[in-house]
Amino acid sequence: MQEPERTPAREPPQRPVLVAHDGWLEVRLSVERTCAGNREGCVQLLAPIVRQHGVDRLLVVCTDSVDTIDRIEAYWTGEAIARLLSGVRIAIAVTRRSVDYLEDFAAGIARERGGDVRYFNDLDAAKRWLLAS
Repeated sequence: MQEPERTPAREPPQRPVLVAHDGWLEVRLSVERTCAGNREGCVQLLAPIVRQHGVDRLLVVCTDSVDTIDRIEAYWTGEAIARLLSGVRIAIAVTRRSVDYLEDFAAGIARERGGDVRYFNDLDAAKRWLLAS
C-alpha cells in the first residue's frame, strides 16, 4: 500500500521586530515571512502597531532579497498606506536589493492620497529623511 502524499509543513509567520525610539518606531520584517508576500497585508499588520505605540514616524526595514510585487499589488499597497497610516511619515528601507519601480509607484499612489512615504536603499538615508522636520 502506498503512503498518501504529505503536504509540506508551512513555517508559521515570522513576527516583526519592533524597536521603539524617542518619537518614532522601527519595524524590521520580511514581507514573505511576515505577511506571506502580501504587502497590503503588511500595511494592515503595521497600522494597529503604530496606533498602539502612538508614533507619527515609522521606519520599516524590509529584509527580503527578492522583489515579488506587481502593478495591481503596488496600487493597493499605496492605497492602504494612505488609508490606514494617514498622518504617519513612513520610510521604507530595502536593505538586500534595489528598490523596484513598482515600489516607487506604490509610494506615489500613497502620496497622491495624502500619505507620506518614501522607499530607500540606504538605511541611513531613510533615517535622515524620516527624522527631518
